[in-house]
Amino acid sequence: MMLSATSVFNLLKRTIRETYEDVKTLDKSFASIAMVTKYSVNEMWGQYSKYADMAAELGQKTNSVI
Repeated sequence: MMLSATSVFNLLKRTIRETYEDVKTLDKSFASIAMVTKYSVNEMWGQYSKYADMAAELGQKTNSVI
């Protein structure tokens, strides 16, 4: 029982860490676009769903499309 709880905790911790790193990477990508366009980083985050949909259509990761 303890091994199972530890496994679940480690999985949860890894998932949170990976999500945090993904968000940091996406934020850097959006900031790069914002620097050379008229859009702010917040406006770019508002377009995230468009990029995610494009990525799904192309079979790519969202950050690759951004």
